[in-house]
Amino acid sequence: MCGRFANDAKTDELIREYVADGGKPEDWWKSWAGAYSVARTQDAPIVRDRGEGRILELVRWDWQKPANRPKGGPIVNARMEKVCISN
Repeated sequence: MCGRFANDAKTDELIREYVADGGKPEDWWKSWAGAYSVARTQDAPIVRDRGEGRILELVRWDWQKPANRPKGGPIVNARMEKVCISN
């Protein structure tokens, strides 16, 4: 997993659909713009479908720290081959 990701035109399209379907524009960032280098410390937009309808939220993405993890820096670059292996 990389330490950054991109919000592109597809994300912008989902937000416009959300608003067109009756979502409130004020639920959203007033100055939305696509970003091609979103870091873990920045808020990012998501559209969730929870059964009752779609909701728009700003979230931060990160790994959740396991309770038994020793102190140290954040987990950023997890290797796929080791993700499901316990020590």
